[in-house]
Amino acid sequence: MHNIETGLTSQQVKDRIALGEVNVASLGSSRSLGTIARADNAWTGDQAHTATMIVLSIASLWVLALHSTPVTAPRIAIFTGMLALCAALFNVPWVGGFFGFVPPATSQLLLVLAIGFAVNACVSVASKLLKTS
Repeated sequence: MHNIETGLTSQQVKDRIALGEVNVASLGSSRSLGTIARADNAWTGDQAHTATMIVLSIASLWVLALHSTPVTAPRIAIFTGMLALCAALFNVPWVGGFFGFVPPATSQLLLVLAIGFAVNACVSVASKLLKTS
């Protein structure tokens, strides 16, 4: 229960921490990819947009996975559903076309995945530090 006089409940604090992790990941990855795309003329605007969305999807799924413990059937269903939505966004042509996604070149995709995993590492460290403090 939320009591205005005592402040936020522990669950509300955890929810805000998860949201903060997504925001930090979003800002950091968007700025990194934007800087790289501007410096490298091989990127089109649509490829940079798609790359940013791939990184944000990876980071969002990671935060969802970190905060889905203990594992229960409903949490597995939610995670599986989000994973399927992400897969559809980038692999079903008419869905990706609706959002203006363009497949990045292989070298670009490798860079996007590296940034995505670096963001996940940062989120994991932040999550561990918050749990121990």
